[in-house]
Amino acid sequence: MDGIFLNELLIFLGICAIFAGTVPLLLRGHETESIEAAVEAATSTASAAMIAGAAVAGASDGGATQVRSSRKRKAQARDAAKTGKA
Repeated sequence: MDGIFLNELLIFLGICAIFAGTVPLLLRGHETESIEAAVEAATSTASAAMIAGAAVAGASDGGATQVRSSRKRKAQARDAAKTGKA
């Protein structure tokens, strides 16, 4: 057999071996967490962080807590004020 053919055959068989080795791993997949559990964990973590942040803010300014409003609420209030004035 030709030397070039043997080199190409070895490369092809190597690629086939890699493919055959990785396909079972891909088909088996990996364990994932359900979306509902992930969302609940994120919301509970976020709410705990907000509570802790409010406690720290309350302790640092003598008990007066600041209320931060989102950009969306500020924009809605600004739009309402514009339509109310017109």
